[in-house]
Amino acid sequence: MNDDDDELATVAHDKIKVHFTKEFVAGACVVVAVAVAAWVQHVRERGRPPLARGLAAGEATTLRVSVNGRTRMRPAVPRGYFGNLVLWAFPRCAASELASRPVQHAAELIRRAVARADDAYFRSFVDFASSGAVEAEGLAATADESQAVLCPDVEVDSWLGIDFYELDFGGGGGGGGPFYFTPSYLPMEGTVFLVPSFAGDGGIDAYVALFETHLDEFKKICYTY
Repeated sequence: MNDDDDELATVAHDKIKVHFTKEFVAGACVVVAVAVAAWVQHVRERGRPPLARGLAAGEATTLRVSVNGRTRMRPAVPRGYFGNLVLWAFPRCAASELASRPVQHAAELIRRAVARADDAYFRSFVDFASSGAVEAEGLAATADESQAVLCPDVEVDSWLGIDFYELDFGGGGGGGGPFYFTPSYLPMEGTVFLVPSFAGDGGIDAYVALFETHLDEFKKICYTY
């Protein structure tokens, strides 16, 4: 797939991995803190010089951030529940506003959107899904599996609640947990996966899919963030 003749980046995972230290996320909502960084960095990288990468000054950008309903429903759903209980929150803002205003503005937009995904919101989805309306009306999914470019939008999926490194493979050879975990190859520009850092230092690794021509600019923004 291509967009303006830019091929999707095919570099190794460590070339498009951003590491957030435990100091960065300390004292803040982890997902919000990292989602802010990912959203703002993506918009700034796409829009330089000024918002030239198809992002007009007044064009809106939307962040799709996954929200885990297990702790939001009342009573809370057991943490080990394996069913699908994740919805999206959709904070939205003009690209120029997001790129120029302090990061606190983006954080507030995300907090408000995530806060709206409360117990009532999740229950309304459960009720709707079990009502038969989806099948009766032939409704289509909001996520297009064939979509390869999200620009001007960004999607952040948090896997921080999955204890990958607590796995024990057992076996006669000592077993133990995985040495390293990484999301599989997903060539969809604008997607970000948050996983616990394999370094075991309390940090977070963010795996980012972006165009190869944007890689250098994205690195510069990350290192000066």
